[in-house]
Amino acid sequence: MLNPNIRNYLKKLSTLNFQFSTSGGQSLIEVLVSLSVATVVLSAITVAVIYSLRNTQFSKNQNLASQYASQGMEVVRQIRDTKSTLSDYSGSYCLAQDSLVLTGIPPCGQNVGLQDIGPTPGNINLYSREVNIEPPNPPPTPPTPCEKTYKVTVKVSWWDNVCGNTSNFCHKAHLISCLSDLKNNVQKP
Repeated sequence: MLNPNIRNYLKKLSTLNFQFSTSGGQSLIEVLVSLSVATVVLSAITVAVIYSLRNTQFSKNQNLASQYASQGMEVVRQIRDTKSTLSDYSGSYCLAQDSLVLTGIPPCGQNVGLQDIGPTPGNINLYSREVNIEPPNPPPTPPTPCEKTYKVTVKVSWWDNVCGNTSNFCHKAHLISCLSDLKNNVQKP
């Protein structure tokens, strides 16, 4: 027969072993489920961050395009103010960065901006700026907002990774204004 001390020790040991096997401890399935949930959560956070960064970049490009369009409109106003008329201009022109001269016939290519990316390798600009000047409508045509003035449209187009590998600009910003000739609108005393 076993010594009572040994018997008590074995009894305690079996009770202790039973307590360890039924309490706490995670099964392999629980670990896999928690890892799967963590992976899904991290993937969702990653997608949200990437989407946010893409939208931020698009907003930045759109703001710059609007600024370039405003600068283009100011150049046309300066031309009008210098010559007192826009009668020498009709049609579409290119307007390069830091230029006060309307040149070329569109498509203008990348002529504004300072980034070394875009659909055409080797070009150093991200944006393309084009100016369209329509002379005043003759009287028999239906009334328009720029009926007795020049309708000036400055279009700034740009390319980014959303456009893909095409050679076309897929984003545009337009600014339209009606400008009159200064020489025809001078108030006489």
